[in-house]
Amino acid sequence: EMANCPESITRLRERFCTDYYLKLSAGEDPDFTAAQELYDAMAPEVLQVRASAPESRIVLSHAVLHRRFRDFLREKLGENLVIVDLCVSPEVLRARKLKRLEEQASEK
Repeated sequence: EMANCPESITRLRERFCTDYYLKLSAGEDPDFTAAQELYDAMAPEVLQVRASAPESRIVLSHAVLHRRFRDFLREKLGENLVIVDLCVSPEVLRARKLKRLEEQASEK
């Protein structure tokens, strides 16, 4: 839950969004260290949750856009990690991104 998220993780998530994801979405060069730092912090937490409930399955809803980060997560979380790549037509993707951008702009 985001309200209970530690401030250090909140800062990493915000940096991920501004320095990596939004730049990537805008066609700019993203700061890959912003993504790496978030994944570095996320992996031990996932392992801790997995260890506390080994019979459970964990679902992370997150777009891991670059192969280097998917490979990193596989290395850290194990081979039983499954990544689902949802393919969407460029038109639908464009419309969704535009809608989100408009919503974000109206919030500011």
